[in-house]
Amino acid sequence: MKVGLFFGSFNPIHIGHLIIGEQIRDAANLDEIWFVVSPFNPFKNQKDLAPADLRLQWAKQSLTNNKTLKASDIEFNLPQPSYTFQTLKTLNNQDCEFHLIMGSDTFLSLPQWKNASSFMHNYPIEIYERVNALVSDLTAVPKATLHKFPLLSISATTIRENIRTGKSVRYMVRDEILQEVLDYYKC
Repeated sequence: MKVGLFFGSFNPIHIGHLIIGEQIRDAANLDEIWFVVSPFNPFKNQKDLAPADLRLQWAKQSLTNNKTLKASDIEFNLPQPSYTFQTLKTLNNQDCEFHLIMGSDTFLSLPQWKNASSFMHNYPIEIYERVNALVSDLTAVPKATLHKFPLLSISATTIRENIRTGKSVRYMVRDEILQEVLDYYKC
């Protein structure tokens, strides 16, 4: 089975994430996409993160009606902070071909990741473009593929800021989690 691993804080998960999951699944001919919720991302400001269990719950609720997009808590059982190379090592015993899914902004930061060389040449990397982070050369990472989809300028940061300033986030997150997300970030 070919599985895309979409790592993220998902703080909160939003429709942009879901659209990317669908688009990458089809473009890379993957069987499933696992949204790997990172409880502690070393590149994120921890004070801005909703509790890990809540972010995982939101991901599960947002993905319930899709059999090929699934929330994963694999990193909840690993040492913190979460490092991709550890997660891949843990998943290595499964009978799956794993592909890494990341935005172009994340791809450009790969050299800063802990033990990045242990996976960036060994796993296919499916890259989606992000605004202000255009990738022009993939020759250094031969298993990387750049996918060009319509760019959505929606982000979890924008959602949190909209909530704090009283602006609408309707249709940015699934209805299943909208009220919980509003209640949490209004605080």
